Amino acid sequence: MNATEMNATEQAQAIRDDGVAILVDMSGYTASTRLSVFALRPAPVQVSWLAYPSTIGGDFVDYIVGDPILTPLEHQADFAERIAQLPLCYEPTDELREHPPSPTRAECGGASLRSACGLPDDAFVFACFNQSYKITEDVFSGWCRVLQRVPGSVLWLLVPQDDIQIALRQRAAERGIDAQRLVFAPFVSPSEHLGRLRQADLFLDTFPYGAHTACSGALWMGLPVLTRIGRSF
Repeated sequence: MNATEMNATEQAQAIRDDGVAILVDMSGYTASTRLSVFALRPAPVQVSWLAYPSTIGGDFVDYIVGDPILTPLEHQADFAERIAQLPLCYEPTDELREHPPSPTRAECGGASLRSACGLPDDAFVFACFNQSYKITEDVFSGWCRVLQRVPGSVLWLLVPQDDIQIALRQRAAERGIDAQRLVFAPFVSPSEHLGRLRQADLFLDTFPYGAHTACSGALWMGLPVLTRIGRSF
């Protein structure tokens, strides 16, 4: 029987029957969570890793996997779990993952890829492909100050929602920024997204909720990322 066809008690029993020694949760308090299974303690060692950037806050998860930047050991008191520290980075990437080339001018109908993306060919392109709910007032104000100090630059954002585009353009205008210096990218396939990352010059991260896979994808494609260390995972 597939796990999706079992209730929490049945899943927990199947895990016990299989003799699982270490059970790893990769969802936390997100969609399709399995924490109800973990709460039944089906494995002797239970671990939280990667997908949920915070403590679970319960006594049924023993360890959270982190690294010296995300989970400094002096922050142990902030976690219900023991910190299991990896030496460099808690998020691995695969050197064999796709590294797609950018489309040619011919594939873009004769235009440069920047033009095809709605970007000026001669502008310095700041980009952030984090979800729009991570763009706080402080973050956006900081970005506007950057645009003020770099004439002719543009800010490329992954914001396909019309209402959020309108709101951000209004906020930019209130800060003296030409609203047309905000360029909005649509959602595309993962391969297309990786390919277009080369058209940006610098990725500006959000705070306090920073990039995860958006950051690793940018770095994988050679796009530098500017971020900041906060006080939370």
